[in-house]
Amino acid sequence: MVFGYEELREYVKEDFQRFYEMGFNEKEIVSAILNEYEHGRNFCQAEYICILIFTALNYAEKEMDNEKVIEKIQLIMKDGIGEKIREELGNEYAEFLRDFDAIRNRG
Repeated sequence: MVFGYEELREYVKEDFQRFYEMGFNEKEIVSAILNEYEHGRNFCQAEYICILIFTALNYAEKEMDNEKVIEKIQLIMKDGIGEKIREELGNEYAEFLRDFDAIRNRG
């Protein structure tokens, strides 16, 4: 990953807040946030799933509908990429699991 886990979390939160304040709806926000990162150098599957998780957590914080984002996360996780994410996140994997559990419990 280009960014550390907590660094990426903060960037996604800033992006979320900016698009939220601009009046974007749930569908537009996730697309806009992903667009900020998808074309970046070394964008990987771990970053993609982390961005979705952070976005879902931000939706929940604002009491917005995050069901579609959670569905997308669960579909990706069903594809068995957990080990690849563990390798890419290294020591930060425990934080990832905590956040993943938080969205599953909220969804």
